[in-house]
Amino acid sequence: MTLAALLALATLACSTSTDPASATRSYRMGFSHFLAMETNLVRAVAPAALYANLRAIANGAASALESRGTTTKLFASVQVEAAWGKMPGMSGYVGLAQDRADAR
Repeated sequence: MTLAALLALATLACSTSTDPASATRSYRMGFSHFLAMETNLVRAVAPAALYANLRAIANGAASALESRGTTTKLFASVQVEAAWGKMPGMSGYVGLAQDRADAR
């Protein structure tokens, strides 16, 4: 387990919040730079509410980190096959415009 993961788990364990989004945001801040993974795939295959929560948590963590004066680059990853429309049930190029728009 990496140091970042250990710090994130410690942050989550010490969280006094009973709100899942707040606790998850605290957990994500332990990683300090990687806010969300494969956002376009989540948006394509998961329920809309799950993607909306992912977006809110990642953007909330980014705001919290920036308010603390972080100089670390913040980023999220996307799934290349989903961007090119190569996943089952997809037809044709989808791109990343929505992911870029959804990132504050």
